[in-house]
Amino acid sequence: MLRILFPSHRPLYLPPPQEEGSQDCFLLDTGGSGLFVWIGRESSRAEKVRSMELATKYLERQGYPKWTKVERICEGTEPTVFKQYFKSWKEPESTIGFGRVYTQSQIAGPEAPFNVASLHAGKRRLLAKNAGPAFGFMPDDGSGTIEKFRVEDFELQPVDESTLGFFFGGDSYVLKYTYQVEGREKYIVYFWQ
Repeated sequence: MLRILFPSHRPLYLPPPQEEGSQDCFLLDTGGSGLFVWIGRESSRAEKVRSMELATKYLERQGYPKWTKVERICEGTEPTVFKQYFKSWKEPESTIGFGRVYTQSQIAGPEAPFNVASLHAGKRRLLAKNAGPAFGFMPDDGSGTIEKFRVEDFELQPVDESTLGFFFGGDSYVLKYTYQVEGREKYIVYFWQ
């Protein structure tokens, strides 16, 4: 069944189509803004096709120009521009955003503790097996100190620690990693240009 809704003033004080029933189709005449054809989830295939045909005939009968916009909207995907015509439109409490929305559990699932070390564990094992003992060499547990220098006029200039991890194009950098092995200080020097 196709029902026609006319918003004589905004918003409509009628219940929105979602409350009326998923087995129906509705035509919302917004005046100069165009028509919306709302399709319920449980409406039959014939009803879905027929509702768009009836919308076209409705345009002719009302004398609207042929370029009048007719927008087909399926239940559950209603855009904000459509929902604005209904005063009592209700959204699920756990959704945020416009158009098609998802709940937190649909996006991320239940939160589980994340272990960064496991991120590429399989690839690390494979590379260690094939590349030999030098691949991924780290002489300690990462508790050493890092000094960052920028090369200016072929001289090393210390860089503020707050920019550690930031490198800028056109500059060259030297990183000095200092660590302890059996009470002796050792270094690894990295460079980036």
